[in-house]
Amino acid sequence: MLAVPTHIALAEPQDLARLSVHFAEVADEPLFVLTSEFPRTLEATEKFLSQVLSSPHVGLLIGKQEQKVVGHCLIRSTDHPALRHVAKISMAVSADARRQGVGEALLRAAEKWAQQRRLRKIVLDVLANNRPALRLYEKLAYREEGARKDQVMIDGHYHDELLLAKFL
Repeated sequence: MLAVPTHIALAEPQDLARLSVHFAEVADEPLFVLTSEFPRTLEATEKFLSQVLSSPHVGLLIGKQEQKVVGHCLIRSTDHPALRHVAKISMAVSADARRQGVGEALLRAAEKWAQQRRLRKIVLDVLANNRPALRLYEKLAYREEGARKDQVMIDGHYHDELLLAKFL
């Protein structure tokens, strides 16, 4: 099966409906979404997107295949003097678009976004058992900086969370 070309861009207001569908697809996947505040409705996605678009320190990159949003990467920095050189990312790719280069394209675009803002470091958290994500991060030179033992409970089992970073 040939991979469908993926277009990566910053989210815009006209992406709202398609972004909401994507968020609903990935919202309950425990390997990816570790927050109860993840937008699960059109209204919540609209509020979230409005907040993202109004902040100079936040970017929401989306991957589209044939106009369908199949992945996203949220990248957040701050204006705090001690931390303004760092951005934190979180991302997810829809199940039917995985292993097609969407995650890699989103990460590369996030790195470019960070470099354009003269940021020096990108950090992220990932579950230690999320092997596909770990392979991708290793390929792009993200390195482990630490671990949180038994940080996350999924289906009654504890999982470690790894802290990764890349210097730009």
